[in-house]
Amino acid sequence: MDCGAFAERLPGLFPAGDVYAETPVDRRFAGVVERVDGMSTEHSLTLLNLAASLLGPDETYLEVGSYRGRSLVGAALGQSHDRFLAIENFREFGLDPARSEQLLRDALRDWDVADRVTFRRGDAFRLIPRRVGPRPVGVYFYDGAHSRLAQYLALGLVEPLLADEALVVIDDASWPQVARATGAYLARHPGYRLLFDLRAERAEDPRWCNGVAVYQWRRPAGHRAGPGLDLAWRRLAHLYLHEPAMTLAWQVLPRYPRLSAALKKLYLHGGSEVPAAGPPA
Repeated sequence: MDCGAFAERLPGLFPAGDVYAETPVDRRFAGVVERVDGMSTEHSLTLLNLAASLLGPDETYLEVGSYRGRSLVGAALGQSHDRFLAIENFREFGLDPARSEQLLRDALRDWDVADRVTFRRGDAFRLIPRRVGPRPVGVYFYDGAHSRLAQYLALGLVEPLLADEALVVIDDASWPQVARATGAYLARHPGYRLLFDLRAERAEDPRWCNGVAVYQWRRPAGHRAGPGLDLAWRRLAHLYLHEPAMTLAWQVLPRYPRLSAALKKLYLHGGSEVPAAGPPA
């Protein structure tokens, strides 16, 4: 992945090079936002599409957390290659997994990108350690569960699969718990450089929604492949304690709105509010 080319080209996709402009120059993603359910904005789809266009010839785009397919359609739209892989379990928010998967596949078909995408339904933290495909990951977009535990794992379990140079894109990056978990991981694991901190001015901002952080990854010399102890215990806690409890909760608690709201606050560690500071000047 040529991260330098990405960093150079992204501002040029917005009027006057301003990534906080009201709309991108190319409005082809407006229809995707209008017709496909989801949270990704035109700005985010512009970013992901550019990233996917710069993949090396033997690299894969990996997306974790696709919901109804809006970000996946945006990334794949107009591309000449078929190296897109998405993982989603549809367990959050009380979704019907079978119905949700069908809606995602319908969106891919409606936008004529279904033949470019491999979709796997399941828990990414079970699937990723077994490898996700034969090619290294050149672009990784994470928009899955955003608890601190999941956010930390989302970076660590994919790292061994990344190409020697790769782009790592984190959604909802303006949420405090996402920023804290990402910061905690990066403090222990070298090789990452922040390219863009695309902060949200408010929750569900029409430009960058709840914030997007873009990192360049370069494999350090002597990098040890495979998860360390910090990842091993977190993965076990997620798979055998946290995830079963949350799966049960999403099934039961929608019938109890107040209790459901309290659980969401606990699950997100009270850190899902976009700070008032907004985007940089």
